[in-house]
Amino acid sequence: SAERRPEVDRAEGGGEGNFPAPEPFCAHFVFRFTPAGGYPSGTARYGPGVSAEPMSMLRRVSAYAVLRTPDGRTALVRGSERLGLDPLWSLPGGEVQHGEHPDDAVVRETRAQTGVAVQVAGLRAATADVIPLPGRNTMLHTVRFLYDVHAVGGVDWSRQLRSEPDGTSGLARAVPADELPGTALLDFVADALGVPGTGTAPGPEGATWPASSGVFNLGDTDGTGDDPAGPADLAGADSGPTGDPVGEPGHPRKQRVASYAVVVDGDRILLTRLAGDGRWTLPGGGVDFGEQPEQALHREMYEETGLALTGVRLLGVDSEHVTGQAPDGRTEDFHAVRVIFTGQVTAGALPAVQEVGGSTAEAAWVPLAELGALRLVPFARTRLARAGVTATGASDAIGAPDATDRTDTAVASDAVSRTDAVSRTDGPDHVSEAR
Repeated sequence: SAERRPEVDRAEGGGEGNFPAPEPFCAHFVFRFTPAGGYPSGTARYGPGVSAEPMSMLRRVSAYAVLRTPDGRTALVRGSERLGLDPLWSLPGGEVQHGEHPDDAVVRETRAQTGVAVQVAGLRAATADVIPLPGRNTMLHTVRFLYDVHAVGGVDWSRQLRSEPDGTSGLARAVPADELPGTALLDFVADALGVPGTGTAPGPEGATWPASSGVFNLGDTDGTGDDPAGPADLAGADSGPTGDPVGEPGHPRKQRVASYAVVVDGDRILLTRLAGDGRWTLPGGGVDFGEQPEQALHREMYEETGLALTGVRLLGVDSEHVTGQAPDGRTEDFHAVRVIFTGQVTAGALPAVQEVGGSTAEAAWVPLAELGALRLVPFARTRLARAGVTATGASDAIGAPDATDRTDTAVASDAVSRTDAVSRTDGPDHVSEAR
């Protein structure tokens, strides 16, 4: 397992017999059980037959589209048999490239896989899953953003569907609603569409793992978010002097996924103060390997404020791409992907930092009237403005997901990437700010 917790180990027999209880988090080992004939049903799986070996952890970020016709047909794509991918159906979508906003990735991937130019209507979910890579002693943690999209111009997109030329998707189809329960769907797709799944783990580019070890571009390469410049054959990835994959010439790439909360209570907002430079930011932090974005939010909320968040709702996702100085002094090509939530805490609850020696020095309720003069990190100030939280109060928009009008980059612009007004910062000294 990518993550083992004491209560799970007790339930499976851990800590008993010949195998000691593991630490609360043991993400760097995979346990292989190989007794002759397998284990009888219900028996403990720890004991003399256990072996542990080091494993690698990879992470990637991906974005997928829920595109429907007025009569309820849904756009689905199937893995290319030419590449040896199992013919299960997925939503159009795929990897978020380093420095790319997930909003832009879903538009680009949908166009590439279906031939349909789309615009984003809203973000419906942020989820994640962990699967093993066959023959590589590696676990892959994929953070997935699921979007509602519309065809540009309101055209009948079902007549425009085509397969991806020389791509990972072998077929695109508009599937009627009554056929979805009988369609072989990847589990994350079935969950998104509210139909039974196949019990099959998804692989890169929305396909299941083939029997042969194909070569894929996985994007992120480990639990810290490093992103290779080359394909998934990590031995061939270009790397800098520290072993990190190279982004811009000479600069290692780092991609970090984090979850944050906008919590407003009347005329005040919950903020945390950084231990380093004393500026204020939203409560939250990095998504650990194997975590769901919302799970990470609850953990970070407790560590930084001691408060439990209820009524959690997804607001949106922000992206920031900068090259500058990292906390360890290195220059790096840094891509921050931030999942933004909102929710409530118990009335009258007072925040208090729980994590000892962490990045948070203080947690406090701050009057909205003081926001203008407060030293906020740039992304927090921009996000609050986008959520309708200002020094004069909070609008009703804080409870609604982001609405966007992003369109297909091939239609709206010739630029592959652009400076995002949401939270893009330039300059050599702003990587720490982006975190």
